Amino acid sequence: MALSPESASACAAFRTLHPKLYDLALAIQQHEGWFPKHGPKAESRSWRNNNPGNLRKSGLAIRVESGFAVFEDYYTGLLALLLDLAYKCLDHSAHNLGPNSTLEDLIRVWAPPHENDTERYVQVACARTGMTDDTTLSEVYWS
Repeated sequence: MALSPESASACAAFRTLHPKLYDLALAIQQHEGWFPKHGPKAESRSWRNNNPGNLRKSGLAIRVESGFAVFEDYYTGLLALLLDLAYKCLDHSAHNLGPNSTLEDLIRVWAPPHENDTERYVQVACARTGMTDDTTLSEVYWS
């Protein structure tokens, strides 16, 4: 499967223009279990679906499989994750998040306690990014 050069370029632009947002996306990717097949252990769903954020839906997805978006390649999935995070930071989502929401608020929406160990998710994201749980989404996006 060919990699999308447009998606790769867009991801590189995000990395340059919004480094904290990019770091947060990589922390989410890590916590969502992005890994290839290793010995007898099968690859993760996020790896198989080219979906580093385990997004449920996205306009960039080629289909939805078992409730999760499937992307053509890794960079398209990463771009979908970055755009989803950016929309949440800028108050353009249906989740009542905006610039004054915190990293913890975002993760509570992203990984709700009834489905995840949200406290652990917050700790991992903070450790991976160097941010704190009360870092505002404005800081995440604009710094």
